[in-house]
Amino acid sequence: MDSRTKTGYKRLPGRGPRYSGIIAISFSRCSLYLGDDHILSVDNHAFSEDYKRFYFSDIQAIITRETRWGIFWSIASSLMCACSLMAALFMENPVGRIFSLTSSGAFLACLLINVIRGPTCICHILTAVQQDQLPSLNRLRVARRVIATLRLAIERVQGKLTREEVKTGQNEAAAPSASPPHNLPRSRAGEQQTRHNDGTVNT
Repeated sequence: MDSRTKTGYKRLPGRGPRYSGIIAISFSRCSLYLGDDHILSVDNHAFSEDYKRFYFSDIQAIITRETRWGIFWSIASSLMCACSLMAALFMENPVGRIFSLTSSGAFLACLLINVIRGPTCICHILTAVQQDQLPSLNRLRVARRVIATLRLAIERVQGKLTREEVKTGQNEAAAPSASPPHNLPRSRAGEQQTRHNDGTVNT
């Protein structure tokens, strides 16, 4: 049993490497654990581990964006499976034919696993002081499950916004400022008001 589960942490679904662009930074495997008042992100590197804590009171947003990597891997697995199968059909060497059939079966298994796991995504967590990626949430289905669990924990600490409060905040953010900027000279503010006049002359 993991030592973290003995100390009150609950392991959340999902696991994946930490990437920098399209290349994995290391052979680490990243996981998330749910604590009483925070989320624990663990990067496991064979002989060492890195920890990051995100407290529920500090979390501002969890952003999920669907990616096309799942489609890419499905296309690549399909092409490799088809090529291996074609090679097995036209190959006369029995050993080579068996190898090609085995390879096509392996690529077919990879294709099925990728399809079953669903669309890929990238997920970031945003706090007041940092923004960090959550590599374990790399599948959209898993990310939605984990975010639903985290939403309840965050709302328990921060409270729940009503629809009216959300709408009011959006309107305030979208509303333009009615008064001219304070750092503009008085003459420029007057010029802007005169320029937008309906034709009457200001004296």
